[in-house]
Amino acid sequence: MRTSEEEFKENCDKSNRAHEVAKREIYPVLFNSINSKLVTIECTTNTGDISSLTEARKIRRKVLDCELGVDCIVTALEFFPDLDVQEMKYIVSERFLMYYWRNIPIRETEFCKLHSMPYMLVGWFDKEKNRFKKWIWIPKPGRVATAIKNKSIGYVKKEGKNFRTVDIEDVKAVCPDYVEGPIVAAVVGAS
Repeated sequence: MRTSEEEFKENCDKSNRAHEVAKREIYPVLFNSINSKLVTIECTTNTGDISSLTEARKIRRKVLDCELGVDCIVTALEFFPDLDVQEMKYIVSERFLMYYWRNIPIRETEFCKLHSMPYMLVGWFDKEKNRFKKWIWIPKPGRVATAIKNKSIGYVKKEGKNFRTVDIEDVKAVCPDYVEGPIVAAVVGAS
């Protein structure tokens, strides 16, 4: 029988693998760039063992990830005529799921963080094939929280689970500027 610590580390490993594939396959599509023009800066280290982090990284992880739900900051190199700006930063919350559902699970502890997130990436990741089956990019996910609060969409409690779910079609209706990803091929040689 696995311990909760072993299960946590396994989930972190799966999430890290999914994040690496997203960096190669999803973010370049979203930001219309090639990999050399797109840089992601990790805000959290999901090793399952925070003892190896420096004190500054522990504080950064606690504030950005645990309190605000920030998983990464994407830096896209962009050109702005007549301005001295050459990059844009996008704060992203990532949710990678191993099974495809027609809904998105949101823990109640995460619910309050939706308004602090400018962007959310939800992806259904096939760990065996090392690729995403499907993904959805949600700008301003706080609109989902507002719609739940106003009871204009459902927020269903799953029996025996510590989360509730929101139907993906409801999310699309509330966030019409979403981007939905196609099935993407695995990168040859990816681990």
